[in-house]
Amino acid sequence: MTTDEQWREHPEHKGYEFSSLGRYRSTRTSNILRASIAKSGSVTAEVRPGGVRVRNSLGKLILETFGGPQPEGKKLTHRDGDVGNNELSN
Repeated sequence: MTTDEQWREHPEHKGYEFSSLGRYRSTRTSNILRASIAKSGSVTAEVRPGGVRVRNSLGKLILETFGGPQPEGKKLTHRDGDVGNNELSN
């Protein structure tokens, strides 16, 4: 695991930054936000761009932030098989 954490703002969800180590925060407060665990075991993040609540896979949001939109027909996978590990390297 790397200790060099990089933060970037999500291209669509302005006001939220996602990290290469699998965390997210509000740019308004810089507070790390708490992700939720879905029944499937995957980690979900809740953002409120424009006051509208949006919940999505934290891994998907991190990939969109660092790599752009998910290509059509492609599925998000985790290299180590752990859906709770949302580090960019995974």
